[in-house]
Amino acid sequence: MAKRKGTTKPSKEVNARAETSPYTAPHVWLHVQDESKFTILSSLLPKCPKLPPPSELGGVIHLDISYDIGHTFVHYLFTDTYQCLKPEGVSPHDKLIAEFTTSIRVYILARELGSILLERLTRLEIERLGKGLRFPAILDLVRSVYPNPSADDTWFSDYLKCGLKAIFQSPSDLLECSVSASGRQTLSVSDLLFENMVALIRDHVLTSQDLDATPDNDAALEVEEALEIEAAPEIDAREQTALVMPAPDLECQKEETLEPDEPEMPEVYRPEPTTEVELERSYAEIPIVLTGDWSMFNS
Repeated sequence: MAKRKGTTKPSKEVNARAETSPYTAPHVWLHVQDESKFTILSSLLPKCPKLPPPSELGGVIHLDISYDIGHTFVHYLFTDTYQCLKPEGVSPHDKLIAEFTTSIRVYILARELGSILLERLTRLEIERLGKGLRFPAILDLVRSVYPNPSADDTWFSDYLKCGLKAIFQSPSDLLECSVSASGRQTLSVSDLLFENMVALIRDHVLTSQDLDATPDNDAALEVEEALEIEAAPEIDAREQTALVMPAPDLECQKEETLEPDEPEMPEVYRPEPTTEVELERSYAEIPIVLTGDWSMFNS
């Protein structure tokens, strides 16, 4: 069966169009520090459970916030997104500091008003902007903008803890984290404890680096011996030859120095007797030595 021409499939998209215009809905006025006025639809106020109710006369809400913080807050109520005004500053670094400061202030406001979604959005913004700043600069900004964090603000505590871990091996960065470097004349007890902790960690790191840089005794001796060899005068070639000659054999010298044996006396040649007369004469010439006691024969 052929399909009819000109027919279209029904759209599956959800129709998000309002039945009545929200721009004619009841609204309230948000007044900030400089008396600027922001228009907020009354239907958006439940997004912030702790937001003060509007006044009965005129429907005005007063918040002690700056104009740029007011813009970010109202923009969130309408769009459920985070957006701040263009930051002011001469250099990109100055603009980054201004934008980071705004994110901290919006974070504080979100916690005070009980807006969970705005708090989450602001956390992401703080983490993003903080990657472009050194931790000593972040800590200095936090001291001035958020000096008294809530005891139950675990996320912010963990955020600062991660930053501290990164600078434990850098004594120069630890010095910049000092409260006294900010020029403050008085310190709270917590600031004083932080000062002492920074000093202890810095001293410990410096001591560890000195120990690591010191060579051990064996290495030091080797270096000294090498320096002595290089500084010694050159040895004469004949002395070098004498030094390398083998040691004399003491056993051989001892045999050579032994006294010679005494020469044997030559035997006297005596011709053998040939006649009886000569034989008797030779016997007579032989001396007879008598031993023992011969006194009995003498008597």
